[in-house]
Amino acid sequence: MSDEDVAARRVRFFGVHDLAAGWYAERVAELVDRFDPANVPTNIADIIELHNVQQYLEHGLLPNAFTEEERNQAKERIPQICSAVARFFSAIDNTNFAAMVAGVGHEYHGDLLDLLGRNKAFKRCDGATVLPALRAAGVHLGHV
Repeated sequence: MSDEDVAARRVRFFGVHDLAAGWYAERVAELVDRFDPANVPTNIADIIELHNVQQYLEHGLLPNAFTEEERNQAKERIPQICSAVARFFSAIDNTNFAAMVAGVGHEYHGDLLDLLGRNKAFKRCDGATVLPALRAAGVHLGHV
């Protein structure tokens, strides 16, 4: 599968009432099934996608064919996914900020800023590092 195919399939949570929720349900199930807390992704786009998967799980947006047991098993992964995302973003500092945010696609800019803020990366990193790196990644101040 090409990088473009992967980017096109990436899970994005737009809200509970958005029609895309049903479109992504199978991909959410696939990612939950493959998630291994002992071997979490090291790519920021994969981590942000996991954050979006977590939101699907929190709202119970899973394939209609899932049994109650499968739904419960998927939801049991929420704390592990949340922990993996938090650990990843908590490790971002001045030394790796630019490399970490480089290449994050436009569709994930809002999530990127939210997760950086939520995990206090902006407190660990100075403006001289953050602003040029965000600008280079295509994140505009209007997203803040």
